Amino acid sequence: MKRQAAFLMMLVFLVGCERSSQSGLQPGGDEIPDQEGWHSQVVVTQKGQRTAVIRYGHMQKFSKKDMVLFNDGIEVDFYNPDGEHTSNLVAEEGRMWERIGKVEAFKNVVVTTDSGMVLKTQYLVWEQQEEKIYTDKMVTITTKDGDVLTGQGFESDQNFEKWVILKPKGVSKKRVDLSEFELEPSKQTVPSDSVTARQEAVADSVDRL
Repeated sequence: MKRQAAFLMMLVFLVGCERSSQSGLQPGGDEIPDQEGWHSQVVVTQKGQRTAVIRYGHMQKFSKKDMVLFNDGIEVDFYNPDGEHTSNLVAEEGRMWERIGKVEAFKNVVVTTDSGMVLKTQYLVWEQQEEKIYTDKMVTITTKDGDVLTGQGFESDQNFEKWVILKPKGVSKKRVDLSEFELEPSKQTVPSDSVTARQEAVADSVDRL
């Protein structure tokens, strides 16, 4: 099925007319979804290449608003341009804007990358055409080495290879507070190993005191 603006997807679902009032993302009023489905998936592609697979417990599609709600659990697997799996996202709820290629995840969002990083937050956005993932909410990141970083706001490429915490605070395995150490400006991205390297440098300086 061809979509506008290079945002292509195959939507596989059951269609019905039953309404659900359990989601905090419900549009409101007496609006009834055009389509509804349970326990299926959305395959998202760009230029013929699979970039993500979205699985859901319950889906409601509102065509007039160009919006799809996922209100009973959502899971997303991300893939790089070579078709290789890079990360997995789970959340309690989600929302997709089909035409612009934007997906929002809400409530207990957890991203686990294949490289070993774990990110936790309450809200996360993926913009397919911009190939970026971001949030302005509090985040907690556990690196593959077991270091824990926290902060307000997060930006990353969609493969989580280069990322930055916008207002960082952190506790390493050596319990070093990183709240006074600023990263690069918020519109830049920093490889995750740069954050770890700075953390280790601060820890070493503390050990020498």
